[in-house]
Amino acid sequence: MDIADSLYRQVVNMWHSHLTQVVEKKTEISELDTILGKKDDDDRDSESLDTERSNELASEAEAKKVLYSIYEIRRNESTLDDAELTKIEHCLSMVHFLSKEYDKVKNYSDLLESKSDLNDAIRANLTRINNFIKMK
Repeated sequence: MDIADSLYRQVVNMWHSHLTQVVEKKTEISELDTILGKKDDDDRDSESLDTERSNELASEAEAKKVLYSIYEIRRNESTLDDAELTKIEHCLSMVHFLSKEYDKVKNYSDLLESKSDLNDAIRANLTRINNFIKMK
């Protein structure tokens, strides 16, 4: 089980890093667009936008499937690793944010913000996501 545990941690860390970067970029660009008064119009043709969105949807679906599986495994362990569960819950909140499933984001945000040992980076990311949702 030690090998599987190590692999699960690596997978969660990779998704967490990737999703954090994607969310930061998305919310940063949106904040700049709001300041500049830009709309969501894109100069790229619809075919390239459709291809890009298809790739994003596939990635989101993969992330949800993998992260939910690991989350269920972690939640059912005899000794819970709160830090690992928090990281997975944060990943899931970011995936739901990118999928525009804002009700699920709210559920995970409430769960995460109720934790007394939530680190500042996750707290700041959640604040950024929630501010973005309020702007929409």
